[in-house]
Amino acid sequence: MTRWPFNLLLLLSVAVRDCSNHRTVLTVGYLTALTGDLKTRQGLAISGALTMALDEVNKDPNLLPNVYLDLRWNDTKGDTVLATKAITEMICDGIATIFGPEGPCYVEAIVSQSRNIPMISY
Repeated sequence: MTRWPFNLLLLLSVAVRDCSNHRTVLTVGYLTALTGDLKTRQGLAISGALTMALDEVNKDPNLLPNVYLDLRWNDTKGDTVLATKAITEMICDGIATIFGPEGPCYVEAIVSQSRNIPMISY
């Protein structure tokens, strides 16, 4: 499993310093379609893999020393309006990067690009 993208995220991300334990907290956004009308809802499988990957990175002090990856997610139901609302709220709250959204993502990609927030499609 290649782990270099998380180091890249550190360089591209907005970080928040947690003074209580001297760890930088990077919030990772995740937009999935757990419900809704999409025929192929990949988020049902990917959600577990993403959670497992973040836990693995957080548990290994050698991967990202003094960094904690926090997950924030929204069920967009595959709807562009819901996904755009979720992504703008996440960006305003200081999200570091976004995985998703599931389904069409042209509008969300433009919003993410306008704030220089990496968006990783699955």
